[in-house]
Amino acid sequence: MNKRVWITILWLLLTFGVTYLTYQTAAPDKKIFDSTSIFLLMVGGYGVILTLINHTEVIEQNNKILIEQKKDAILENTYRLIKAWDDEHLLKARQWTRDIKRRQNNLSANKLINKIEKDKDLEGSVVLVLNYIENVRMSLETERVDAKLMKQTLGNTLNNIIERFKPFAIKLDTANENDLKQCQKLLGF
Repeated sequence: MNKRVWITILWLLLTFGVTYLTYQTAAPDKKIFDSTSIFLLMVGGYGVILTLINHTEVIEQNNKILIEQKKDAILENTYRLIKAWDDEHLLKARQWTRDIKRRQNNLSANKLINKIEKDKDLEGSVVLVLNYIENVRMSLETERVDAKLMKQTLGNTLNNIIERFKPFAIKLDTANENDLKQCQKLLGF
């Protein structure tokens, strides 16, 4: 049986019990009046109890809906952030990072910085990638995205790119170093 049925049965038993007790203990000339008054008060109280039960059930249902909506929003945010990685504006920097990966042992931090600063298009692309990584970090910190899914999908890639561009990012702003480390930590590295 559900909650309402049990409450109704208990309330009816309580109503009849209190009404009977009132009838037994009231003055002889007021037995009917007092018993009727108590009975009507108890019936009115039942209406209040049912309203509270309905309100509680509505709140519980709304909470379940909100939780589901939050899960859906997190999944959608995750999908959008992963999809944004394929943006054409990030493509040049991503292609260049593949080239750096092949030559990483032969390319010092200073050479990397000089190469980026000489090519303004490349510099703009690298800054876009760093901004993307910053967006990932903030999304992970604020739990806007599914961390497990982000780690599985882009974790290794982003970690490698962070390592490659770290010297340039730090030259832009020393605060970037902590942000990049935090992003790596959130991605499980």
